Formats: sequence, structure tokens, C-alpha cells
Amino acid sequence: MTMKTLWRVLVLLVVAVAGAHAQSAGSPGEIRGTITDASGSGMPGVSVVVLDKQTGNDYRAVSNGQGQYRVAGLPPASYRVTAKGAGSGGKVQQDVKVTAGTSAVVDLRMQDKTGAPKSAFVKPEWEPGSQPGTLDSQQITDLPSVQRDVVRFSLLLPAVSDSNTTVDNLDFRVKQAPQSGLSILGSNGRGNSVSVDGGEADNDTGGFRTTVSQEAVKELQVVGSNFPTAQGPVAGRSVNIVTQSGSNELHGGVFGFFGNDAMNAADPFSMTQALQPSQVFNPASPDLQGVPVKNGLSQQQFGGSVGMPLSKDKTYVFGSFEGLRRDAQDAVSLLRNTSLFRPESDAQNDQAAVINGLATLAGNPPVPCLTGQPALPAATCAAILTNILTINPVTSPLNAYLVNQFENNGGTFPYLTRDYLASLRMDNDFSKNDRFTVRFNFGHNQDEAPDSQIFNGFSRGSAIHSYDYAGQASWSHDFSPMTRNELRFQLAYSHFDVLPNQTGAAGLDIAGYANLGTDYYLPSRTGMTHAQFADNVAMTRGRHKLDLGIEEWIRRDNTDSSAFMPGRFVFGALPGGILSPCLQVPAACGLVGVNAATINALQSASLGLPQFYQQGFGLGAYSYTSPLTTVYAQDAFSLRPNFTLTLGVRYGLEANFGTLNTDENNVAPRVAFAWDPFNDHKTVVRGGYAIAYVPYNSQIADLVGLLGTVNYYRQIANIDIPLTGVPGNPALTSAAVFQTLFAQGKVQCTVPAPGDPACITPADLTQFGISITHSGALMPLTTLFSASANFRNAYSQQGEFGIEHELAGGLTVSASYVYVHTVGLPVALDSNLLTPPVTSVTLANGQPFSYHNWGALGCPASCFVDPTILQNNVYSSVASAVYQGGIFEARFDNELRTTPTARPSTMPPTTIPNMPRSTS
Repeated sequence: MTMKTLWRVLVLLVVAVAGAHAQSAGSPGEIRGTITDASGSGMPGVSVVVLDKQTGNDYRAVSNGQGQYRVAGLPPASYRVTAKGAGSGGKVQQDVKVTAGTSAVVDLRMQDKTGAPKSAFVKPEWEPGSQPGTLDSQQITDLPSVQRDVVRFSLLLPAVSDSNTTVDNLDFRVKQAPQSGLSILGSNGRGNSVSVDGGEADNDTGGFRTTVSQEAVKELQVVGSNFPTAQGPVAGRSVNIVTQSGSNELHGGVFGFFGNDAMNAADPFSMTQALQPSQVFNPASPDLQGVPVKNGLSQQQFGGSVGMPLSKDKTYVFGSFEGLRRDAQDAVSLLRNTSLFRPESDAQNDQAAVINGLATLAGNPPVPCLTGQPALPAATCAAILTNILTINPVTSPLNAYLVNQFENNGGTFPYLTRDYLASLRMDNDFSKNDRFTVRFNFGHNQDEAPDSQIFNGFSRGSAIHSYDYAGQASWSHDFSPMTRNELRFQLAYSHFDVLPNQTGAAGLDIAGYANLGTDYYLPSRTGMTHAQFADNVAMTRGRHKLDLGIEEWIRRDNTDSSAFMPGRFVFGALPGGILSPCLQVPAACGLVGVNAATINALQSASLGLPQFYQQGFGLGAYSYTSPLTTVYAQDAFSLRPNFTLTLGVRYGLEANFGTLNTDENNVAPRVAFAWDPFNDHKTVVRGGYAIAYVPYNSQIADLVGLLGTVNYYRQIANIDIPLTGVPGNPALTSAAVFQTLFAQGKVQCTVPAPGDPACITPADLTQFGISITHSGALMPLTTLFSASANFRNAYSQQGEFGIEHELAGGLTVSASYVYVHTVGLPVALDSNLLTPPVTSVTLANGQPFSYHNWGALGCPASCFVDPTILQNNVYSSVASAVYQGGIFEARFDNELRTTPTARPSTMPPTTIPNMPRSTS
């Protein structure tokens, strides 16, 4: 059977049953159990009524011949369960909590008309596969939260950690391509999904869009192991949010949290600048040093919520609003001590030792002071090297510019943050079998924080401006107590802009000292339109619980990225021999016992010697529409009253994702089981296995579309000119470009000419014989991006086995083992690389060490497939990762829950097979 035939069969199957069931935060739960008499025998024909205490809605069922009952289609809420049968008294169980997509087991032991009432027990949750971690609204309200970010509450649940602190050399993390911030089961933060009432709230880069305020959340759930077939399309890691609805009572509240710098601890890394703007650095004066400073802060968090009936027992509304206004300061300490403008004197690079040795060398002999120049007396050489290696603003305009940049890009900068979240939800019960829900939510974020760290100057910083609008409508209809259908549609629009503090200014990357000018990937403006349609049906037939589904996502991505366009000059350490043999080989100048010294990055900038110059030219606008269609089928089959086996399969097709290959064989089977070995609802053994696929991330498609060759055309043509000159033209060096453009004022420019994206334009490069072309022959040392022909969606294989046991009434403990193996992860491999020579050295401890030496004799000609290309990055689905973990939990009572969790885990480094070689 071909994939197209399989696709048609699945679609026809789903349409024939009128729907799909999306197991998400919008998924209903159920209450099930056994009704027994005083002797413990099952009681048939007992009427069971489940009442939603908030809205007054009730749901009914009748126990079967063995006394078993099941009430499905329950929204997450607190319920009252009432059972009454002929010849027996009634039984009521209060406060039974149901969470999304799970089963609550409530066993009821009835009394006769004259007997004393017996106890009712709420047992461990019964659901095959894996139990989700859940926080309800009370827990979210009671737990302290400074950020008041609902999604971040997930960090309190097992197997969830902060991915913002993950060290990963395979994931290039930039502001304009945010990830989720959550590492669930060892993920890198890009394989997760978030939903609000069943509607997706994902961005296109593996992160989350704005959701709702904390006040609007009824329940937050993390599904870490993707055994429900309806959970997707993600790699088994989903954060599901259920929003609050109104009730028959008017309820609500307001809050306000206020703070300022008096209540805020000082940042230990915040210091004043050693020099203020326009203050003169005098090498003849003692060094100046910054002092600790406390950043200013004024912050207000405020908001409220209200819920009410519009028509009692029928129509309810709930609204919430939350705001954050923060006016703060950020201390950027680029210039902590003016000693950085002097020759280095640290143990790793002791230039001062060389200079002092020359100044005191006996007899003041002539030494080879400057490379390629006649010998000079040692003392004279010491004075010359001191002058050259000191960033003295008097000696050259370039030095004056560098000192000015350090003064003006550091200091205490004010910034503001404005966050607003609003949502409105209305529920209308047309009848006991029909409910219509509509929700609208809005989010706005303006974060002007310069994100300037130790080495990032203010001009390198950027701000985030984002808006997010989402509207969702859903209609659920119960054809019978055993058949439920839900229709859902959502439309969302999101705009995410990352704007630099300076636009179009050439970047100066001075390694270890400062990053100045515009980030060479900014500005970036992204607009995302997401339309989502889902129709679902859940049926119970005898011992079978069937779910069938279809879901359609249509995603429109419009990106305008200035990748490489601002241009940058990168300065790093250079061999001391470029300036003086005395630095590189002190013994050649009569210095015994003095270590060699290099020219540091700041001194390289002072000399106008960048390691390379890189810039792109063209248009950064890129857009595409990508539909994602998924269908699935699942059967939870009760083989025995104490054993449920779940079998399912899911198929997804993600098409037209930019220039990326369409992966047509994403068939994902799932199997899970739940077993009550003693048939007493006190012990549950669960296990499962699943395959889940990850949608593509847009940043890969964007890079391929913008920096690759598509239809023989390069939308952004880029060049790279090294200090050693381009192949075939050694006279064209980064030093020649930098020094010429600096003399012409292009490097100092901070505002491009109208109509130009950057200060340095193609016309500025014609004087070097450079002509920008977007087709035909490549520019000198171009960087290219492409995707391999077999690029595909990554997928994870997941397995879990666990046991949950009730030790006493209300006290349960559980232990589980989780295994996740993800394969096909994307990684950019440079297909232009050949294997370089191996160089062996002896370390200080006497042990040999071998490494690939890209600077060996014969490179680059013999180390690259095409020496005229800098990089030919091919995104390939060849990386993999493994996670193993053990989770141990304890739950006390149905109201108070503590979760001591141990997560011993192993996650070997991501493995990449041998790099593919070009045969051209």
C-alpha cells in the first residue's frame, strides 16, 4: 500500500465516524468504579449521578451486572458522585477531582435502608501508559511565583527542568528563535508543545507563544511520555492548560504586587565604568577602577479576574487580566579597570614581562624589534612596544574610537518592560447534551532590556516587541452517554520582533573584551498565522473505548531577517610575531626564561587587524504556508475488569515547509497497558511504548531559504574576507577592508542611509574589486546553508514502566522508569570539510595529545573540498539522544500532595555519525 493510499483510507475512516479526539488540555476525563453491597458483591442497576459543583451540570450512568459504572466526557472539575439503587440507601462521595484525559476510580460500598453507611474510596488513577503531572488552580494560586509565568510552573513537576541553562553546542540559541525553556525527559527545549483548552499555542521555532494569565488557569498538566495516541504532534512532551470557566455564582478577585530597588538585592556583577563618556584615558596616570553599583527598579504587577452566570445553569463567562510594568536599570560593565588598555601582564599572556626584560636587558643590545625592520636598542624597542600595545586615544583616531566605544557602551542603562495578558471565555449549554465554548486571549510583551552581558555593549543589545491574538470556538455534543463528539476551531496571529539598539551598524567582535555594534542577525521581524481545525469522537462500545481523530494545522510564516546584513569584523588573538619577534620568540632578543606572548584581541583592533570580515547583501523577506494534517485511531480494550490494553496508531503529514523535504512515512504506533494485579484498585501497574514525531522548526527553513541557493539564486549573498586574503587574491585582506572603511567613516556609522539596511553597502566594496552577485559564481568564501535530500522529521521512541500503590486511605506511592531515544535530530554538517592533518603535542603533565590541525601546512587547499567556500552547511537528520530516568512520587490525601522526586538519569552526548563527504 502506498503512502497516498494509506492517507486516503485513514481520512475516509475518520470522516465515516464524524471526527477526531484530541487528547489535550481540552480532553474530558472520566469517573469509573465498582458499586458493592455490604458483603462486597457487585450491585447491578444502581443509578449514578455525577454533579459538577461549579456549574450544576450533571452526568448519569447505571452500573452493569458486575456493579461497574463509568461516566465519561467530564471536563476537569471537582464533582460530587451520588449512587442510589432499589432496596438500598444512597451513597454520596464529595470532592472527586477529575483532570484532563485521566480516569478517577471511585468505589462505592452501599448501605441497606437500615444499616450504617459504609466508606467510599477514591483509588489510584487508572489510565494505561503514563500518568501526567498535574497542578490545579488551588496549587497554582498557593505556590509562590515571581515571574507569574504559568508555563514555568511545569518545573515543579517530575522529569521537567530548565532548558535555558542547558549547554548544547548543537542548538544555536538566539532571541529571534526562542525555545520553550522546558526540558522534559531530557529534551533540548524544542520538542515540546503547549495547548490551551486543546488549541495549540506553539511558535514556529520549537517554543511557545503567549498563553493566558495565572488567574485564568484551572489546571496545568505535563504529559511526559506520549502514550495517548491523540497526543501530538510532538515528541511526547506536552504542556496542557485548561482555562477557568464561569459558574452559577459571581466570583473573582484582584491582586497587586509592588517592588523597588530598596527590596531588591544588588547584582554582584554590577559595577560603574572606570571611565565615564568623554573622560580621557591617560596612560601616564594611575589606573582607574569601577565600584559596585545597585541597579534601580520600580515594578508593579497587577490584575484580577471575574466569573459569573449570564443565564443560570446555562451560560457562564470568565474574564482575566494581568499586567506587569517594570522600569529598571542594567549595569553594563565593559570597562571595569583602565588596565585593559595597557600591555597584558597575566600568566597566560605576559607582554609586560617581555617589555620589562627588554628595558632592563644588560648592555642595551640591538634586538630585532619590529618584524621586517632593522634592529633597535632593547630599551628603545621596549618603549616602542609599550606605545603600540597601549590603547592610547592620543596616538591614533582608531584608538580614540575604541576608547570612546568602551566608555559609551558601558554604564547603567534604563529600560522598561511591559507585559499584558487578557482572556475572556464564555460557555453556553444549549442542552444537557450540547455545550458551546468560545475563548479569546491576547498577550503583549515589550522588553527593552538591553540583554547586555559582561562582553556585550549597549549597541549590541536588542529589544523584544511581540503581540499574540488567539480565538477559539468549540462545540461538544453527546449523542449518548457512550458517544461524544467535539468540533474545535482556532485562529491565532502572532507578531514577534527582535529589534537592535543600533540598526545597520557594523559589528566589532573583540573576543574577551567587548561585542559592539549591531548583532549580525538583526533586526528580525516574524509574523505567524496559525489556523487549527479538529473534529473528534470518543465512543464506548462494550469493553472498548474508541477514539478516532483528524486535525489540520495551517501555518503561515512571514519572516524578515537581516541575517549577515549589518556586517561584522571579528578580532581575536594574533601571533606576537606579526608585530615583533621579541614577543613570539623572546630568546631571539636575549630574554631567557620569558614566555612568548601574543597580541590580544583589543590590541588587534587597535592595529586594525581583524581575523575576518563577513557581511551579507540582499533581501531578508521570506514566507511560506505549511499545512500539517494528522489522523489517528485508538482502542482501549478491557481484556479483563482489572486489565486494560490500549492500541493506537497516528499518522501525520507536514507539507511545503519552505524548501525542506516532505516526510511522508510518519506512522507512529502506540501500545500501553494498565493492570490491577489484586483486583482491589489499590495497586496499578502501567507500561507503554510509543513513537512520536516532531514538527519542523522554521529557523532551519528560513536559513536554507535566505542563505542557500534556491533555484540557482541566493537571496542573501555573503562574503568572508580573512586576514590572510581570499583564495586567488591574497592582497584582498580583512585588514585592508577595515582600515579603508574606517578611514571613510563607514565603521563608525550608526545610522544607514535611507533605503539601505546597513552602513556598509555593496557600493562601498567596489573599490576592492568586489561585485555582489546573487547567481552564478559564488562570492569569496561564501557561507551556504541547505538541507539534505533525505531530511526528515525527528522522532522519539519512548518506553515507561511504573507501579502505583495505595498504602493507606489517601496515601499512594509510585515508582517508574522512563526511557526516551530520539533519532533524526537536525544538525548542520559542513560538507566542505576534509579530514585535516593530525598534530601531536606533549602536555605539561607529559601525556601526549593529538588533534586535527586546521592550521597545518597545506591547509586550506588540502583541507576543504572547495577552498573558495567558507562553509557548506547541510542540515541533516543524523543526530540522536538518549534519556533514562527514574521517578519516585508520594501523594498524601486528595487535597495535600507532596512530590519528593528523584530523577537519576543518563543522557549521553548527542551522537553524530561520520560526516558525509562531497564527491564533487
